[in-house]
Amino acid sequence: MGHQVVGIADESVLSGLLAGHAPVHEPGLDVLLDKMIKGGRLTFTKSYTEGLRGVEFAFLSIDTPVGADDDSDLEPIWSAVDKAAAAAPAGLTVIITSQVPVGTSEQIAERLGRRIQVAYVPEFLRLSTALETFKNADRFVIGADDPEVATRVAEIYRPLNRPIHITDIRSAEMGKHAANAWLATSVSFINEVADLCEQVGADVREVATIMKLDTRVGPHAFLGAGLGYAGGTLGREIRALQKLGATHGISTDLFDAVDAVNQGRIGHLLSRLRLVQSELADVPITVFGLTYKAGTSTLRRAASLTLIAELAAAGARVSAYDPLAQLNESTGLPHFTMHREPGEALKGARALILLAPLPEGFLPRRVAELMTRPFVLDSGNYLDRKVAVEAGLEYQGIGR
Repeated sequence: MGHQVVGIADESVLSGLLAGHAPVHEPGLDVLLDKMIKGGRLTFTKSYTEGLRGVEFAFLSIDTPVGADDDSDLEPIWSAVDKAAAAAPAGLTVIITSQVPVGTSEQIAERLGRRIQVAYVPEFLRLSTALETFKNADRFVIGADDPEVATRVAEIYRPLNRPIHITDIRSAEMGKHAANAWLATSVSFINEVADLCEQVGADVREVATIMKLDTRVGPHAFLGAGLGYAGGTLGREIRALQKLGATHGISTDLFDAVDAVNQGRIGHLLSRLRLVQSELADVPITVFGLTYKAGTSTLRRAASLTLIAELAAAGARVSAYDPLAQLNESTGLPHFTMHREPGEALKGARALILLAPLPEGFLPRRVAELMTRPFVLDSGNYLDRKVAVEAGLEYQGIGR
């Protein structure tokens, strides 16, 4: 967009960034990094003093860590804020895009001091399509309690010609919570409908299609039945709203139910598996897809790890395939054998659990040939049932 940008990065990823390599897989990002670095518009440093020298705006864009219970860990953000406060020039505007609980931006402003202005701009990027969802954003929300600050921050985004909504900081923070909580609610809703579809002989995909034809629902509604939401992002927002309710004495029955339905998805999948394979001890089972979302590299709060842990606890011998998963970013992984070639992961398996689509060119007939028993449990309804059955697979989807 023509700006001169300095990124302040941890030393653990600094050398990779300087070479044009992002620490996570995102289509098109490495190419853009390399182009901007070579063009002289982008550089990286570990020094806050160097990174903040002479700048007008600073984005606080640290990914907020999420615990096992979906609670946000704000310690890395407070550490960055304290370092920025010591190095920032007077008149700097700090734009917070990190996913933080409502009220956090005001606390950050207090730590930074009056000489620094603060705005909150929630990010609505989607991993694996992040560049596209930035350039063609549905909207940019600018949260600032000072209208002059809001106007200046909005000018950064205006060249993208996307809708811009200016509001106060707390409404912007709450808007982020609410948007993600709505998506989480949609996921739990359609998964509960899917469970009913399985019992009455309906197809949840047809049900979702019927719903999307209603303009009050819309064609882009989040209505894909499967394993539920993972990765900590949506769960973090549900947990934030539950904590707000507890703090202020407000009931969060709906959000409690959304969380409860989501927590039960792994158990539902395992019950479907046990209908076909009642005993799992010493049974070879293959899982395709480890990352929390296909096309990404992160395992943070991935549902696959919970599923594999349950399978391993039942005595199953689990093999897994994922072309992008970065195993070194996670500790305490459950026991399984990792493969980077799908055929090797599938040899001799008595069940295949799809947590991602089949690799391109890896056909259902090949799946059937490699397995001892060609049973496929499709957690995301990735396969066409007719094609799968004609290929010789015992096939089960979700809500079908």
